[in-house]
Amino acid sequence: MKFEDFLAIARKSFHEEWKNLTENEVAEYLQSEMEYIKSEYDMYSEMFEHGEINITQFKNSASGATGGCLALMY
Repeated sequence: MKFEDFLAIARKSFHEEWKNLTENEVAEYLQSEMEYIKSEYDMYSEMFEHGEINITQFKNSASGATGGCLALMY
């Protein structure tokens, strides 16, 4: 899974929790948390490469959970 795809799913998950934010506000917040998002992507990529999670878990659970964590941190 490409980082851009992971980020898009995390963005959607975050924005579902914070519907009152504009697209610009969401983009600004995600940019401010890019180090966290990249570290989560790297961790889940490694888990996928080692067979600890499958592609469905990577696409749905891991990226969605990252968005959920971002929503809690906001």
